[in-house]
Amino acid sequence: MDWQIFRVCVSPGDAVVVREGAAVVVAHPIGDSHEGFLDELMAVLHEDAQQLKPAAGGTLRHVAALVTQSDSEAVPSLGLLTAIDGDIVALLVGRMRLRITRSGEVEEWSGHDATTYVERRVRGEFDQLMMAVTPDDIVPDLRSNLHGGVVRGSGVLLIPAGRSIPTDEPDEPDETMIDPALTVPEPQPQPQPQPAYTPISLVEPDAPSETPEIADPPAAIETSSVRQAVQVQGIVCSRGHFTRHDARFCSQCGISMVHQTHNLVMGDRPPLGVLVTDDGSVFPLSCDYVIGREPETSDAVVSRQANPLPLDDEGGSMSRIHARILLDGWEVRVVDANSANGSFLTTASGPDWIRLEPGVPCTIAPGTQLSMGGRTLTFESHQRL
Repeated sequence: MDWQIFRVCVSPGDAVVVREGAAVVVAHPIGDSHEGFLDELMAVLHEDAQQLKPAAGGTLRHVAALVTQSDSEAVPSLGLLTAIDGDIVALLVGRMRLRITRSGEVEEWSGHDATTYVERRVRGEFDQLMMAVTPDDIVPDLRSNLHGGVVRGSGVLLIPAGRSIPTDEPDEPDETMIDPALTVPEPQPQPQPQPAYTPISLVEPDAPSETPEIADPPAAIETSSVRQAVQVQGIVCSRGHFTRHDARFCSQCGISMVHQTHNLVMGDRPPLGVLVTDDGSVFPLSCDYVIGREPETSDAVVSRQANPLPLDDEGGSMSRIHARILLDGWEVRVVDANSANGSFLTTASGPDWIRLEPGVPCTIAPGTQLSMGGRTLTFESHQRL
């Protein structure tokens, strides 16, 4: 999708609006605790914008990894809009909301719908798209059009080229169409006042919505039914963040660990990264997964030792229970579950695909790609950014 076909109107406010390359971001930092994350986010967006041949969905994966690897209290409410395969894909965190208008119908989503973030793919044409914490309260400057950079604002309004810019001014009647005999109409009953919009509750985000869903969106990131905190040994950076014992940089704030005293302590293991499927869906690595056509039938899923990660392929070469992702300490491992057509991997440094031996766990590093059936998954981590 060519971002030049959209008009990006900014609403005045005290939050931050960014347009870098093929990404538009609205972030609401509150206090100093969010400034460190915002600096890292800006660095990721700038680095991706400098790529001559950016990978499809690269910015989405990098921002998703940054969110899941960071302390939840350090992440402000934010929204990311980017383009993947001709569609707009949104990533929403916290109180950020996305509102889409098509032919008078309104669709709306919130980052509150998941514990980490919500990802939604916007398919097809729309009249306008609004992203803000409180879409009802923002007043976009229709004269503005952010082409790039960072500005203060409370939200954005995207309008496709060729669409009329919304206005509150009523249309002037055509005097030639007015019948003089109807200029004094009979008195009519006074209509009851109606609200200009349907209020959206921000206090109860899990309440069912009556708005229709976007056609075929990727699954929301709230996938985890396994919630037990895993205790592992690690070290603490000078800012109090818990990270792996051999890390050169803190996985949450990025500070150097080279001169830090490495006293091992026990702590709750943070997410080890994300798995990104070839359709743009993102799964945080905070628990084990069973991958396949019907992973919910696995004993590990039934016993709540792992979460299901369902994948379909048109060729029918995906097994019902194809493979497993295992988290062992600070390591991520993949094991083929005796699938009919096998599982394969390739590393970031090698182009050759290697077939996994069934039943034998294999440790994978960030950047590793996995091939199962006709589908591909990529392991991404903040450590690789």
